[in-house]
Amino acid sequence: MPITPLKIKKEFDILALDCLHYLEYRSNFIFQSDYHENWHLIYVKKGSFEISSPRIKDTSLFLEQGDFFLECPGEYYSFRSASEDPVLLLCTGFVCKSSHLATMSCCRLPGDKEIHHLLSLFLEESRRSFSNRVNENGQFVLNRKYHQIMGSEQLACMYLEMLLLHLLKHFSAATPAIGLAGNELSEEGDSEKKKPEGTAGPGSDSILLRQITEYYASHILEGVSILELCAVFGIGRGHLQRIFREQTGCSAIDYFSRMRISVAKQMIQDDRMSLTETARALGFSSVSSFSRQFKNITGMPPSSYRQSVRTVEKNPLLRQIDFTSTGSPDTDPFPS
Repeated sequence: MPITPLKIKKEFDILALDCLHYLEYRSNFIFQSDYHENWHLIYVKKGSFEISSPRIKDTSLFLEQGDFFLECPGEYYSFRSASEDPVLLLCTGFVCKSSHLATMSCCRLPGDKEIHHLLSLFLEESRRSFSNRVNENGQFVLNRKYHQIMGSEQLACMYLEMLLLHLLKHFSAATPAIGLAGNELSEEGDSEKKKPEGTAGPGSDSILLRQITEYYASHILEGVSILELCAVFGIGRGHLQRIFREQTGCSAIDYFSRMRISVAKQMIQDDRMSLTETARALGFSSVSSFSRQFKNITGMPPSSYRQSVRTVEKNPLLRQIDFTSTGSPDTDPFPS
């Protein structure tokens, strides 16, 4: 009788990378992150800062050199300098379906020598596999190198998976109730008992959330109401608000407002329209309502934001640094 091979369980399976670059902030910076669709792993290469989000326990978290932080897809984070020194962050965006990512997100993930070594190996292989180009919005876009060393791309992702595994092990050791099994129960029957009858599981809620955010994106220049969303997706108001509260930390309308202000920031950076034209293009009833919402979300009025963007071009508070550039700050990422 043939022996059935044992299928190996994989905790992490990196399907794609969408960004890999350094972000350099001058001292006393305040920054509101933009909308992103995939997971972002932040590594603090230099300096210290405070990060805030509705999902973070006690609303904010202090991160220092050597720490990691995992940003959830489709969420916004505020960064504030916690020292007088510049801050240098490494941002890695990736696609992965592991349930463990949500467990580790929005927490300080301290790194040790082994984790830092894996990160160094990941960067080394990534340089052999990928290069960055700057798009029309001034952002780095990851490209595959034409002449790759065979296996380097797969090896880079394997190092990233190993890095995530070690972060998970450390996180699990610090949180014994979670363990390596994450939030999953060991018995299928127990898992079913925990799920109330007639309710959809977290997986279906995640799918529905993605569909709604895609609908938001396609109607970003129009007004979207709660009643419209309920009618389009065939769900009740309470169910809709619960999905957004549980998975994003804010209401459905507040989430749409943040997406719309993110587009407004990009339009201001492009500097092709006046603020009045920008407000009109995004469907605001007046410039004052646009300014009020912009300030509520970003902490500054759009006029001040526009001035800061123009100032950055002369004396940048924030720079994106290509991790593949010769002489970039990551030339010797982890000196001994």
